[in-house]
Amino acid sequence: MDGLTSFKNEIYKAGILIAAFFELASLPFLGVDVQFFYGLALGTAVAIVNFNLMELTFRWTLELRKSSIAVVGFFVRLVIYGIVFYMSIRIGLVSALGTALGFLTLKLALFYLHGFKAKFSKGRTVREEPEELQPKKHWYDYKENDEID
Repeated sequence: MDGLTSFKNEIYKAGILIAAFFELASLPFLGVDVQFFYGLALGTAVAIVNFNLMELTFRWTLELRKSSIAVVGFFVRLVIYGIVFYMSIRIGLVSALGTALGFLTLKLALFYLHGFKAKFSKGRTVREEPEELQPKKHWYDYKENDEID
């Protein structure tokens, strides 16, 4: 469990740093806009809550072996995103922009940490499959007694 907690904390830290970057990048365009800041903070907080809900539904799906839990969890998270975005757009378009960017913070953190800065793929080698397990691509790859699908 400690590995998962440190994994999540690393994503949260990077997501919050990305949100801070968005806030700093908005200063020349919007100035100090409280609605944008609140929308960005709300979007980031909802993204963190939904990430935890996703982890919980995945855990329940694997423990109970019922895929319907994952589908219900997806729709619950989607409804949460929708309600929060609707509330934010009712406040103003700048707030809605901040909320939408806040929703993206954890996704961008995941892309950065496990896409651009991936440690798990360094030095990894792919093993060759034995010839009999490799897929046959042409009719001439079959021997006389092999069946053709």
